[in-house]
Amino acid sequence: MILGGPPDNFLPETAPGARQWDRGSPSGFSGPRRIYMPTPIILVRFLAGAEGSANVVFDVPTPDSRVRVKFSLLGVPDSGFQPNYLAAKTLSLWIAAYDGNRIPITDLDVNGTQSHQGAPVTIPTNAGLGGYSKEMVTAADGVQGVVTATSGVDATNGTLQLLTRYQPEAGFSPSEEEWEEIKRQATPGRVGQIATVQ
Repeated sequence: MILGGPPDNFLPETAPGARQWDRGSPSGFSGPRRIYMPTPIILVRFLAGAEGSANVVFDVPTPDSRVRVKFSLLGVPDSGFQPNYLAAKTLSLWIAAYDGNRIPITDLDVNGTQSHQGAPVTIPTNAGLGGYSKEMVTAADGVQGVVTATSGVDATNGTLQLLTRYQPEAGFSPSEEEWEEIKRQATPGRVGQIATVQ
C-alpha cells in the first residue's frame, strides 16, 4: 500500500503517481497556489523473519532556492493504519545538504539547521510518532538521507516510505514555465535497492 492518495481538489496526474494542487489561494493572493507531490518511494520493506540490518540512501533535490521542500519518512504497515508502527522498529537517520554531484557537504540536525555533530537521529524521535518530517528552504542542490534499519522486535510486515512536497515560498509566484521546470527537477529517489529487514 502506498500512501498519498489525492484529496478531491487535486488536478489530474502530472507524472505517473505524482499529484499537483493548483488553485487560487483563499488568502487574497491572486496567483495560483502550487503544490507538487511526487510519487511516494519505498525505502525499507519490513518482513517477518528477515534478519540483519541495511542502509538505504535517499535523495531530495531542491530545484530552486525559492521553493519550500518537505520530506517525510512514514511507517506504513501492510495491515492498515497504525500511528505508532515504527515505535518497535530500530531506525536511524542522518541527513546532509549536498551540492554538485550529490556530494554531502553540510550535516543537518533534526531541525534542518547546520550541525557540526553529524550524529544520526533515531526515528521516530518519540514512540508516539509514526515517522519523521523535515520542511526547509535551502540554497543547497538538495538533501541526502541515510536510513539505517536494524531488525526490530516487531514482526509486522510493512514499509518505510519517502513522501515529498514542493511549493513556492511565500512571495514567489513562478510563471507556468518556471513551475514546469521546477517540477521536472523535483525528482526524489532511492539510491540502490529497497532495504529488507524485520
